[in-house]
Amino acid sequence: MNATTTTTTHAVRSLIIVLWIWAIAMADGGAGETRFFDLSVGSEPDSALVVLDDSVRGMTPCTLSDISAGNHTLILRKKGFYIKKVAVIVDSLSS
Repeated sequence: MNATTTTTTHAVRSLIIVLWIWAIAMADGGAGETRFFDLSVGSEPDSALVVLDDSVRGMTPCTLSDISAGNHTLILRKKGFYIKKVAVIVDSLSS
């Protein structure tokens, strides 16, 4: 009896992440006012799932709104690609 072995090869590639961060113009609320930012996320190729701080936020390309200053974790997932996980530090701007 002859046994047939089938081997399936999956090509796994790495996503390229592109990030842009913008400060949102806010009314002057005085010192100590929390500032929020927009974080634009892109990937090559597009249509990667975007997870920020354990919350699904959309698919690339997208702009995430109301991001507070501080440390965040960004994860991009796309079938056939390695998962990308990066630390994002949004630094508060002083006026």
